[in-house]
This record gives sequence, C-alpha cells and structure tokens, in this order.
Amino acid sequence: MLLKDEKVHQKVLFYMELNTMGVSRDTQLRILKIIKAILTEIRGGEDIFGFGHKTMGERWKRLNKLISSSKRFSLQTLDTQYCTYFQKNRDPSPGNLF
Repeated sequence: MLLKDEKVHQKVLFYMELNTMGVSRDTQLRILKIIKAILTEIRGGEDIFGFGHKTMGERWKRLNKLISSSKRFSLQTLDTQYCTYFQKNRDPSPGNLF
C-alpha cells in the first residue's frame, strides 16, 4: 500500500492489526470439528471437493424430498448440466460446480 501521509499509514496499520488479530476460540473449534469430520469421511484418494459434492448432494436430496411433500412450497425443476470440475453431467444441487 502506498500512502504519503505517515499518520494515515500508521492508522491503517493499527486498524489492520486489530482486525486480523485472531480468530475466536469458538470459530477455531468449529473449523477443527469440520476438518475432523472431513478427514474421517474421505477415503481412497477422494478429494475435499468430491466430499463436499457428495455431502451437499445428499442434503439437497433430503431437502428436495421434504419440500416436494409440502403443498405450500416448491422447488424449481432444473435439467442436468455438464460439470466442468467432475467432467460429467450432474443433476442440479448446491454441491454441483457448473
């Protein structure tokens, strides 16, 4: 960053130090729990994106089943599309990368 005024520069540095000081303990524990869950689920060379896709796909199917039984709510019907990451056609879900 290029600042000509030394006082402004010092204020910017101080602001950045305060806002990047650290992550709360609660957030650290949540992330650790998520990482442990991912590591226990990943098998046989599956990458984290495959795990995320599988997990979000399962959740999407459960949500879709729940919503389809409702008379008040509905989900938009979408066609399958080509996924550039997995190099194949996939049904729409939050886990898909188009």
